[in-house]
Amino acid sequence: MAGDLEMAQEVTRVICRNRQHQVVLGTTPDRIKAAREVCPEIQTVQLGNNCPNSLDHVNESIELKTDFLRFWSERNTKLLGGNPMTQELIDKSKDAGIKLLYCEASNSAELSRLLEMGIDFPIVDFALTEAIKTCKKQGHYPVTPFCEEHTCCPNHRGCKINMKNK
Repeated sequence: MAGDLEMAQEVTRVICRNRQHQVVLGTTPDRIKAAREVCPEIQTVQLGNNCPNSLDHVNESIELKTDFLRFWSERNTKLLGGNPMTQELIDKSKDAGIKLLYCEASNSAELSRLLEMGIDFPIVDFALTEAIKTCKKQGHYPVTPFCEEHTCCPNHRGCKINMKNK
């Protein structure tokens, strides 16, 4: 999210009216802190000040207690600069309870390797049907949305995601 700290807080107010369970706020550390002043339970991913795939980025995400951390593909690091993702960075993040995003797997072999390494949410840029087959071979199944009534507004149904494997 771009904008100043007040913008981060205003967006967070809107999200936290009834959508905090459906949104992950991706922004810089200062905006994450500002957003949490308004809604401490907002889910976050640090997109910030340090280069992805670095120990500094992992440590900063752990310090911020973000819910998610994003790693970049080797292709992205070659284009944009940075380090390759390592198993040590993955393990340190997972040990801290952070869920991991990977941007972006370009084929089934890369996707298989990422799942084996512990990536939770790989973003793919190849045929989704092929990606789903690869995931299922390794015991990972597509998420299943489910809906429940909101106590704050009974006529509104909010969707959540069931993240468990079948």
